[in-house]
Amino acid sequence: MLKDYITVSDSVSLKKIQSLKEKKFEDPCFWTGMTKYRSGNSTALVGSYEQISESLIKYIKVGITEFIFSSSPHLETVSGIGKEILPLVREKINNKQFCAENCQYSVFK
Repeated sequence: MLKDYITVSDSVSLKKIQSLKEKKFEDPCFWTGMTKYRSGNSTALVGSYEQISESLIKYIKVGITEFIFSSSPHLETVSGIGKEILPLVREKINNKQFCAENCQYSVFK
């Protein structure tokens, strides 16, 4: 049923998300494994806290300054975002070298 919906949908966003599963990305944490099962947001960053924080830094460096954070399973892993990942990102983007190279992107102060 979902596959039929995805196939006939005229949603531009849905088609873009679905097309991601056929592309290769330079970010090893970027995962598209749920795109065939979900019609909405179905991509994720998957890896260790350090790996995910490094991926976020790459996105910040190219100008992405807003993220939607979630996790699965929700209750068991969501605290890792606030307690582990965001402090790593803050530490990295708020150091002098990063700010000298990308000062407009220090968004986690």
